[in-house]
Amino acid sequence: MYIAYAVVLLLIVGGIHALRQYLFNVSQAPKNHEPFAGKLFEAGEATIAYRPAAVKAHATVVAMPGFLEDHRYFTGLYSDPDVELVLINSCNYHPPVIPNNRESCGFFNNYGFDLGSIEYDAAVLNWAVENLVTTNKMRLHGHSRGGAVVLEALKQNPSLHRESEVVLEAPVLPQGKGYPALEAAFGTIGLYLLPLIVPLIKRIPAGLYLPILYRPMNERKKTLLPGLFYNPKNYRTIVENIHSLEQWMEQNDFSIYQNVKNGVILIAEKDTVLDRKSMLASAHKAGDGVSVIETKNTSHFVSLDDPAVVPLISKSNDIKGSPKSVVFSR
Repeated sequence: MYIAYAVVLLLIVGGIHALRQYLFNVSQAPKNHEPFAGKLFEAGEATIAYRPAAVKAHATVVAMPGFLEDHRYFTGLYSDPDVELVLINSCNYHPPVIPNNRESCGFFNNYGFDLGSIEYDAAVLNWAVENLVTTNKMRLHGHSRGGAVVLEALKQNPSLHRESEVVLEAPVLPQGKGYPALEAAFGTIGLYLLPLIVPLIKRIPAGLYLPILYRPMNERKKTLLPGLFYNPKNYRTIVENIHSLEQWMEQNDFSIYQNVKNGVILIAEKDTVLDRKSMLASAHKAGDGVSVIETKNTSHFVSLDDPAVVPLISKSNDIKGSPKSVVFSR
């Protein structure tokens, strides 16, 4: 009898594992869409969205969204007609444009960075800066995981960013940690079960949990946040992103800040994604050139809650090739 029970248990466990492996690797179709007035470039396994300025470009914003996010996070924030916008969509994520007619751009993963890693997306960001940016006033804006990507891009090629100003919004920072509840959930067992759990989460109406986790809510957040789990092309990418985040925070120390010449770090009042205390402690190690702003009545999605906290861009008539001067007003 015990042998029969053991066989049944093994069959159940084997079936669960087989289902988990299938869900882990199966591709999910794109779901999120928003019209985009620009070009999409295929950069290895990532996508770059390029929106030229409607008039003569006086400044460029290169932006990197966070974990599970896509480039729509920034399109409402940077709508000035004289701002050139370069948006990086993470490796193995769907760009939020259906259909997406991407042009090959010639990016090659020269250093063999792992797919789904912060290092890979940083290399894509640097390629975009070198090949797409046409002005001398450049801001690098990274939200959450995108903050780590921006810092890694500066680390990979500091000479490319001597004049760059950075905006790190509710960012992943060196020696930081995730929100305690998420740290516990994304342990070994949690990550193993994640491909089984995410399909269940996607069936829960977002209106039941978003107002609890990410208040205050507004229309833009109601549009973007329900689609987060549909952005990665498969669940393997989600797990790879989490492993990369953990390794990057642990392996990088405060010396990475020496590459940041000037900028601002925006800290959310209530962050249920990252550990606010450790991120704030890290931010204060960033040096004299970086202002740390503790925002009010904000969730992890700071600029969606209060766009006014993001510094305005000071513009001039400089074009690429003339002496660089980057001054951003606050």
